[in-house]
Amino acid sequence: RVESAWKRAIEGSKNFSKEHLFPIDFSGMFEGGLIDKEGLPAIPVPKEKEHHPIVVENAAFLARDASNLKGIVQIKEETIPNVKAKLDTQEEFLTSKGWQQNVHLDLVYEIMKDAKEKEEEENKKIPDWMKKRLAKMKNDLERQAFVAKTKAKKEQKGNRALHLYAKSLTGADQLHFPIVCSGKKKEEEEDKKDKAKEKVSAKAKEIMERNVKDKKDDMKEADALQMKNFEKNMEAISTATNPNAYGTTLLNITAGIYRAMDNFNDFAAVKNILKLPESQCKALIKLTKAARSALLLIKIKEDDSRKRYEMRRAMCLTFRLVHDIYNQYADYLDGKSIGVLQETLLAIHMKQSAKCMFDDWVKRMEKKQAAEAAAAGKGGDKKDDKKGKKDDKKDDKKSKKDDKKDDKKSKKDDKKKDSKDKEKEGEEDLESFRVEKSKKAVEYKMAKGSEVEFQLKHMGQDFERTTGSTSDPRVRFKPDAWQRRLLQIVDQNHSALVCAPTASGKTFICYYAMEKALRESNDGVVVFVAPSKTIMNQVDAEVYARFKSKSYPPTSPMVLQGTFLKEYNKRPLDCQVLVTVPSALELMLMSAENDQPKMRDWVKRLRYVIFDEIHCIGDTEGGAVWEHLLQMIPCPFLALSATVGNPNSFLSWLKRAHRAPTLEDVLPPKGAPKHEIHLVKHEERYSDLYKYMYTNGQLKPLHPVACLNYLQVISDGLAADFYLSPAESYSFFLALRKCLPKDKAAELDWLQPKVYFKTTRAVTKRQYRYFLATLKMEFLKLVRNRVVDQQVFANICDLLRDMKPLSFDNLDGGELDLENDKGSEVCKTIKEEESSDDSDSDSSSDSEDDAAAKKKSLTTKSQPSASSPATAADGKADGVAYA
Repeated sequence: RVESAWKRAIEGSKNFSKEHLFPIDFSGMFEGGLIDKEGLPAIPVPKEKEHHPIVVENAAFLARDASNLKGIVQIKEETIPNVKAKLDTQEEFLTSKGWQQNVHLDLVYEIMKDAKEKEEEENKKIPDWMKKRLAKMKNDLERQAFVAKTKAKKEQKGNRALHLYAKSLTGADQLHFPIVCSGKKKEEEEDKKDKAKEKVSAKAKEIMERNVKDKKDDMKEADALQMKNFEKNMEAISTATNPNAYGTTLLNITAGIYRAMDNFNDFAAVKNILKLPESQCKALIKLTKAARSALLLIKIKEDDSRKRYEMRRAMCLTFRLVHDIYNQYADYLDGKSIGVLQETLLAIHMKQSAKCMFDDWVKRMEKKQAAEAAAAGKGGDKKDDKKGKKDDKKDDKKSKKDDKKDDKKSKKDDKKKDSKDKEKEGEEDLESFRVEKSKKAVEYKMAKGSEVEFQLKHMGQDFERTTGSTSDPRVRFKPDAWQRRLLQIVDQNHSALVCAPTASGKTFICYYAMEKALRESNDGVVVFVAPSKTIMNQVDAEVYARFKSKSYPPTSPMVLQGTFLKEYNKRPLDCQVLVTVPSALELMLMSAENDQPKMRDWVKRLRYVIFDEIHCIGDTEGGAVWEHLLQMIPCPFLALSATVGNPNSFLSWLKRAHRAPTLEDVLPPKGAPKHEIHLVKHEERYSDLYKYMYTNGQLKPLHPVACLNYLQVISDGLAADFYLSPAESYSFFLALRKCLPKDKAAELDWLQPKVYFKTTRAVTKRQYRYFLATLKMEFLKLVRNRVVDQQVFANICDLLRDMKPLSFDNLDGGELDLENDKGSEVCKTIKEEESSDDSDSDSSSDSEDDAAAKKKSLTTKSQPSASSPATAADGKADGVAYA
């Protein structure tokens, strides 16, 4: 009965098997006589675990203890090239390789040793030409000297290659002050400076002020001499006969020939020659005047696409020149100078910009005059108070006092009248510097009132970046606000996760951590972890270009930079800036964990670790190595990435993973700084990305809106990082209005660029981002209210897909096709407005009555109405809707 019940229980259950239940101890039941032993299955013997041998390709990298390999390691015969016969046992093989029991292998040392042996083998290989030269030599000393000289030449060639690579990184050697090791931290130096300032006496201050005044006078004299040289250089722009030569010469004079980008870069070349801002402003006004004259002499053909493109670029540079001068030197501009700037803007068809700039200048001057008048009034009140006190003391001369008061009142009244007249004259004088029109304009057709559209279409890369850039004594450029925060984090020895777009300057600012370590000591180490060998080589060259001014004592074994790979290494333990890859750094940290004294000493000298492209931590292959590094490094770190999708959750993980808390972290000593990990985010790109598709020998614009899905936009909206360049947003706005019904299109008139940026003298990056956010919001409203249904959405996408392609012969591509009228109720109205706007182009020969009539018609057109959608120019009138 027991046996049959047991059999039924086993067979009826899916979760049990005989192998799981047996062997069972039935000895008690046998002794009681309940069951017989006959017929029971035999007690199974437990199976021994099979030991599968580990196939080792290179045992030096996988084995740490030879005693653990006995019986479980099998060596492939083909991986032992120089073994003539198979060894009897694996132990003999390990012994022949010099392995010992209970001894840890230093993997870093093994790699360096192998690299050194390879280098020695290569050095022993003497080429044929060298053998012939050595054979002709008389003694060994001469031969040794020749071999040493040849080796030195080989090293020199390698250094020269590195130097040329570094030199190709334009401007990298000008980004840091010369590196001088002070042996002290910046905080101590700043404290000493503050104490020195507190001890300055009044007499010392007077002497310092006198020295500053004398220095300023000397600078004025030096600037007067340098101005003549500047005027000679300025003559080169008058010889420019084509737009390309004009733009290149203008940039060379203002930004220098070694500029990194085609922008004026705060007029670095001018500031190197002239030291006082008054002199710089005067020189730049002269340059602007000469540039306008040269630009007016350039002739182009309207049917030549390439010449039109070059002329357009020259106009963009001139526009940017004028506004950069105004932004930096507005307080030093007088009436004649502001007149030159207005005339230059009017010459390139920028009437609205000239008007807004002059209005802003008038406001500045009025504030300045009011401040001067207030200061003068305070001084007069003090004098009157003193006189009043003296008069109060003279009680016996009341009659004379009354007469004096009457005289003073009459004088004051006269003074007030005179001051009012002067103020009126001043206002008239300021208005007299307004320039309404230019005598001559460049030969480039552009529809009237289309200058904002021109900026959006062709000047997106030249927009002023309003990111809080200000001077900082720690670096030789103007860092943005988020970059200054990162500098402060490095000064505090804290860690940071930096999320910023590509080319925004996140890697650029992280070199400050290297500079800080190089200045503090000769042994502090900063490690740069690159995701690939290509980036590693570039960073190695850039480190050399930036910090080659650092020198070391003759007795010091330290060098500036080093690299470490399994295949190649260059002084990894004797350098201050080590450039490596994640797997190689993990080997170094693991060697330190195994009580290797040299490696432990190296780890103690770590000051910072910079992780470039930290998002690689999510890769299936190699991602675990990044995790190990973040948990093992004993110093602060900077983690850089442009594509981390969840920075806040990643930051919380970093706070938990980086160096698990120890007793010192839980109970830190008094006064010890607390280590923190900060999140630094920046969303604005320095340069916009332009998307094209190459097909049939042409570059066809790839508009992001044309890649959207209607149903996905309805359900999820637009992605948070969905971005359009200025030209793309303008094309999208025109396509949207073209495909909407006439009444709905008229409701978007307030979003026309010429209306939205009506009071803007030059569109900035921040203003454009507000415009883009508003445009996206209005588009989503139309989609969710079903004003933009699936058919209208498809028509918009079709228009944006059919934009004119770019080619070598046609550089005016990227335009909407006006001939495609599919789904449009306002297309005819747009075309009519284009033809009417084209006939309103500026001309110097217009009479005052014609100008007034045009002004009146323009004000009528600018008012939004249902029958007046956004104006645009036809294909010939550039800078408006489609050119």
